Amino acid sequence: MPRARPAAIVLAASPLRERLQALLAEIEALRDDVAQLELECETVRGELAAFGVRHRAELADKQRFLQRVASVVRQLERWAEMLAESEPRERAARARRVERQRTRELHQDAAGPAPAEDDPLPEPMPAAELKSLYRRLARRFHPDLARTEEEQVRHAALMARINALYRAGDRAGLEALADQALGSELPEPAVSLEDEVRLLEERRARFESARDGLRIELAALRGCATAELLRRCREAERDGRDFFDEVRAELAARGAEALAEVRDAAGALEDAVTGANRRSLASRGRRSLARAFDPLGRQQLVRLSLEALQSARSTAEARTEANRIAELARSSASAARLVLFAYASELVPHPLDALRTYDDLALRFEHLGRRDEQGRTLERALVEAAELVEFGIRRAGERLVQSGLRFRSPLVRDAVPLALRKHPLRVEFRRVLATLGERTGCPECQVEIFAVPLYRLRGLDDLHASACPRCGHLVSSYFLPRGKDVQSVLNTAFLDLELLTEWSFRMGVASVSVQLLPVQLERMTVGQLKRRFWADVLERHAVRVPLETVRLLQARRLVPERRKLGDLDRQEFVVSFGEKARVSVSDALETVKHRIRTRFRPDAAAGGR
Repeated sequence: MPRARPAAIVLAASPLRERLQALLAEIEALRDDVAQLELECETVRGELAAFGVRHRAELADKQRFLQRVASVVRQLERWAEMLAESEPRERAARARRVERQRTRELHQDAAGPAPAEDDPLPEPMPAAELKSLYRRLARRFHPDLARTEEEQVRHAALMARINALYRAGDRAGLEALADQALGSELPEPAVSLEDEVRLLEERRARFESARDGLRIELAALRGCATAELLRRCREAERDGRDFFDEVRAELAARGAEALAEVRDAAGALEDAVTGANRRSLASRGRRSLARAFDPLGRQQLVRLSLEALQSARSTAEARTEANRIAELARSSASAARLVLFAYASELVPHPLDALRTYDDLALRFEHLGRRDEQGRTLERALVEAAELVEFGIRRAGERLVQSGLRFRSPLVRDAVPLALRKHPLRVEFRRVLATLGERTGCPECQVEIFAVPLYRLRGLDDLHASACPRCGHLVSSYFLPRGKDVQSVLNTAFLDLELLTEWSFRMGVASVSVQLLPVQLERMTVGQLKRRFWADVLERHAVRVPLETVRLLQARRLVPERRKLGDLDRQEFVVSFGEKARVSVSDALETVKHRIRTRFRPDAAAGGR
């Protein structure tokens, strides 16, 4: 009787067993493909991450600067678009929307990418043994190859730990994780041949899906913008070129072009302001003209010293902001200077002629920047100080729109007077104030100057003047109607910061004063100052008192006329007349008052100059 054939041979020859063996071979090949693709993806991710860290370290500042420039340009364009609204209510609503958008952008800028030095530098690429171990673990624990949801969650957690250890080059950690994970695997339960084939087909489908997904991911990694930059960097290194130097030069050129856009956008805004004001005057007629350029006409102008301003709104937040602004004088003089220009503009009730247009501001800003090591332009300073100050719409009433520098928040405005207690910022503010006069030529020095605005005479009458800071020559003298004096508040700052000195003359119950520049103080004598008082107060108002009869007293003693003003301890004089004067000081005072009251009356007797 022939022997029966072994069962194993029967199983090997069965179609199910052949299908089982084929599936196992396919799955093994797919497993290798998935592990290799996972390794390649992780390798590319590591290379891109390392390059990204280096790219941020080398170029983040310039790229962030370009973003900030674009933000400033967008804001200027929004202001101009706002003025296209014909109705004041629509304009006001648009202004609020513009302000909210600007605030959001500033917060986004402030929460930008962290400094490059805070990013951890990647370790060198792992060795071949580490790659082999990683492939083995990826073949076993890739989440896409899990058979159940519970297993997928477990594999995802394991794979995250595997990737972290691989990126860190921790071979010992990977080996320990492999022993722990593989040792905890449960044996698969016994199943029938048909079920095993079905399960293997499902597993093969999962492997194919994982492989296809990894191929797509790898292609995306190799085709991203960072990968393109990495390829360019490697090509440059092969050619002996410095890729980052080339990109820095390219970004610098783009930055220069972007800064030019800031100036263009500011010019477009000023054109929009001019157009809006022209339309407003045309629609309201001549009656609006008297009030159109006096937005704060109802507010009484009060002279305040810097000390009084510094005591206002001294909150904890304002003090913190003040320290930040004071530090700018050391770290970024141009940004601090821009804040101080805005502060000077905010102090006065009407627009300063010196800061009326963007070009006026740029002229003074760049003049002051000549002594800076970095030599920042106005456009660059607007970008650097964008969180504190901006060029935009200062006031937008129904009759008038004004453009110029404006603070980003009331907190900054309240903090500046506190910051001015710091010596470096006071020095910078002194330089800013010195440029707020008219740009003109001095006939004595024969050079272009910023004339210093001052009071040639103040007290009974206000006679304004502008003088050359180099030689003290009076470039101009003029009267202004009451309430139109935009320099009166700033004049206090001029005195506090010693850009000017004030000398008073007591005449009975009233006093008048004159203001002098430091250069005049060094040269003038008491006799020369007496002649100026006599000419501007007495002779100008037709008080016939000989010059030689006028005497200046301090502490009831006659002050020698040859004495230098700089040698005096006090800046106050008492005026007296000699016996030959034929008029008393009190009578002279009344005559001066009368001449002032009747100066512009048609029937008044001609007197004065």
